[in-house]
Amino acid sequence: VRFIVVHKADLATGREGALEQVIGKLFTDKDKVYEDADVIIYQPPVQPSNKSQTLPLVGLGNGWHRVEQNPLHRWTGSNVTNGNAYVWLGIPPGAEGHYRLKLTAYAYKSARTLSVLLNGNSLLTRQIGTAFEDIEVDLGTLAVGNYDLLLQVKEPPENPQGDERKLSIGVTRISVERVGSK
Repeated sequence: VRFIVVHKADLATGREGALEQVIGKLFTDKDKVYEDADVIIYQPPVQPSNKSQTLPLVGLGNGWHRVEQNPLHRWTGSNVTNGNAYVWLGIPPGAEGHYRLKLTAYAYKSARTLSVLLNGNSLLTRQIGTAFEDIEVDLGTLAVGNYDLLLQVKEPPENPQGDERKLSIGVTRISVERVGSK
């Protein structure tokens, strides 16, 4: 990330209080490269380039509900017709290597069958109960490129009483980690 653009009008609404706190902890006035009546632009400090420390890029795709608190988690099932959720994984140059997916998950209401697929290839299928479970999946050796991880749930999502959302699997932690050294 080379620049962070903050729109002052968005902060003025008060709805972005958490974002404002994060920005306050990350940046000081010396990090401002531009400011006018509408925006503040911050430039993150330049980190030394070290190819051995290059990390994968990971992002949540569709199928995820908004983050919730106590415990901090997200539910799958926002697709409404299924409980599936996508995770995008990008391996930039210098980050090639052997990886594993680690997550902590639990099922809504009753046990559910979770399959983890990487670019359509099934890597794991198992029953997830209603208690927190730590799950590790070997993703194998990943070359430079983009990968689609699918958390596929066999059973359809369900509505909690008085809630319009469809819920399937709750995830409290998800990470993609390099196994060993390159």
